[in-house]
Amino acid sequence: MDWWRTQHGQHIRRYIGIIGLELVIIMVLVAVNNRPERETAEPEATATYEPLVLYATVDAHATDAEPVTTYYDVPLSEDVQDELFALCEEYDLDPSLVLAIIEVESGFDADVISSTDDYGLMQINSSNFEWLAEELGIIDFLEPTQNLRAGCYILYQCLQMTDGETDKALMIYNMGLSAASEAWELGVTGTSYTRAVLEVMEDYA
Repeated sequence: MDWWRTQHGQHIRRYIGIIGLELVIIMVLVAVNNRPERETAEPEATATYEPLVLYATVDAHATDAEPVTTYYDVPLSEDVQDELFALCEEYDLDPSLVLAIIEVESGFDADVISSTDDYGLMQINSSNFEWLAEELGIIDFLEPTQNLRAGCYILYQCLQMTDGETDKALMIYNMGLSAASEAWELGVTGTSYTRAVLEVMEDYA
């Protein structure tokens, strides 16, 4: 086998080595191509969170306490005043105006009935009972909260008719639309009643 060491034999060995290497490469490629595809798992759902809001400034005086209602120093219970505040918000009325009307009309006497047949805190005339009962469901005009609803509703309508002019609205509330209109035609836009209410109103403002 000395020919294996000859130059010719060296060429043969080189070719055998190259062929062997190529066979190894081919086997690797075949193995890779025949490898089964690996299933990819679905990505796990990630939890979602509400964004955290950070405030740049902190009010050192801020508290979580509920707002405190300030009640007027008048002979009306807190429950009645709560109803008054709610009605004023509903009808867009100034509470100080409503309180002034009550003071001038009844002196905060919920049971008073005048000689002209006006009832309760806001002195609702009996001529209004039927339509107010139909529109608002009021059945007791001496009951404070029902009386307040009737009076605030009438005052709201008076202000609507006068485009928010308080003096004229108070004239309608006190005299009725017909008598107030006659007074306006004579150039009268205020009375002793309207002046009294507006003066008292300043005490509640």
